[in-house]
Amino acid sequence: MKMETREHLTSHIPGQVPGEVRGSCHAGTTEAFLQRRPMEVKQEPDEGSLQQWETQWQEFLKSLEGPHPNQDTSQSKEEPWDDTKAFLASFEQVAQACRWPKEKWVPRLLPALSGEAKRAFIGLGAEGREDYGKLKAAILHGDAMRREEQRQCFRRFRYREAKGPREAYGQLQELCCRWLKAERHSKEQILELLIMEQFLAILPPEITAWIKECSPETCSQAVALAEDFLQKQCEQESRRQANQVQLEEEEMSGSPEAGQALPEIEQKKLRLATKQENDDRNAGPFDQRGGQKRIWA
Repeated sequence: MKMETREHLTSHIPGQVPGEVRGSCHAGTTEAFLQRRPMEVKQEPDEGSLQQWETQWQEFLKSLEGPHPNQDTSQSKEEPWDDTKAFLASFEQVAQACRWPKEKWVPRLLPALSGEAKRAFIGLGAEGREDYGKLKAAILHGDAMRREEQRQCFRRFRYREAKGPREAYGQLQELCCRWLKAERHSKEQILELLIMEQFLAILPPEITAWIKECSPETCSQAVALAEDFLQKQCEQESRRQANQVQLEEEEMSGSPEAGQALPEIEQKKLRLATKQENDDRNAGPFDQRGGQKRIWA
């Protein structure tokens, strides 16, 4: 089957799935689930639509337990968590179409959890396990960590780890496919990944660490985070300098020895002026010049 673009496939609404999709994908497979999800719920769904999406979700959960009788067992099993963001987006849209209460989303999602997603759920506290928002954040964080590990495996691979050039090339190809997932990502998405990697590599370490904590999805988001970091850094430095100046002024005004803090040249001028005044007072009415005394009238 020629793979259709996601924009085209996800534009279908219940009851309007193309015949070639219906004929080639069983309703319970991950591919069919992603293809047939409702993109938006613009109007109140009827009971037929609600039942249709409820049935599709149950069939999808059954497909995770084992292969469908008509499925080619020679093909590798497709895991829904291979594309975590797309799967969660599909789940949320089905949950909205079925009008599931938000507090029921986690129990509905639990049977589909596996691998890293399941470990993310286990790692949450009791309160977090009931909050879909927290569960989603934990799953996406784990997915980002997994993708970073795949990137590092590709970048850190060395020739000595293989038995010759051919094996080295094969392992590099496999590691690159695990990281970039060329079969799933578009050319533009792969370019984003490569540019993002190099962008993070050339930034100062503290900015790179800040950006990675925020897990941006695009280069433009990474740039905005870097600019935000620098802006906050400048604001903090300005506040620090202002506080330092204020502290010095308070010390100057409140210290009894504030005069000692004057510049050295000012202190010399002050001492000379004081000495001159004292000399004038001590001289009295006599002024001794050239060894003679003169009385002022």
